[in-house]
Amino acid sequence: MALAREDREKRARQYLWVLCGLVFIAACTATGTYAYPTTLAAIQREMVIVHDASGDIAIVVSLLYLINHLARTWRMKKAKVSRYTGIAVVVLWCVTALTGLYGHFWDLTDGSVLWLLHFVTSVAIIIGVCFHGLWAYRPRKRT
Repeated sequence: MALAREDREKRARQYLWVLCGLVFIAACTATGTYAYPTTLAAIQREMVIVHDASGDIAIVVSLLYLINHLARTWRMKKAKVSRYTGIAVVVLWCVTALTGLYGHFWDLTDGSVLWLLHFVTSVAIIIGVCFHGLWAYRPRKRT
């Protein structure tokens, strides 16, 4: 029993490290293509491909992490803040993933509603995940 729990926690950490790397790559390529369109014009297509690929792989890894995470935390019924921030992050992630997948087939032009939705939810996820994780490790009063 304890060994299975340790394996799940180790796997969760691995998923998170991979996910952090993928999100970092996606964020850097998106920032580069948006902030420096003239400077990086020669490699813009490649950067978009790397952004799309890292985002797609991040969707798969996040699903694996979510399954693992819920198996460990589903019984925590009293942790209301954690539950609702987790649900909010999953909803934001779904919006980001769907708008990103949409961008594979139809162009997400700068400033369009879907582009803005993809951008805003991407940033909100990072803030939400940080809050969600920090809330779980906050110091608690001993009673």
